[in-house]
Amino acid sequence: MKLFCITVALVGIMVASTTALKCLACEGENRCPEPPQDCPYGTVKDVCNCCLVCGNGPGEECGGVFGLKGRCGDNLECQDEVCVEATQKCQ
Repeated sequence: MKLFCITVALVGIMVASTTALKCLACEGENRCPEPPQDCPYGTVKDVCNCCLVCGNGPGEECGGVFGLKGRCGDNLECQDEVCVEATQKCQ
């Protein structure tokens, strides 16, 4: 029984480690390329919060697991994994 519990624990650790997002350091040989200049919805940080990439536009996918579907650009927000016009909240 003890061996079974150890095996289950090791398998759980292996599965958890394969679903993790690993980002490299943002400097040195992993430096970011020049930021894109022709982004219709502006630039946003990439999934690792390191390099600038083009923001997604209205109707495009966003968010998802680890944010892999990207981030919404200027004046847009991610709702139900789709970029939509940002709503202003009264304060």
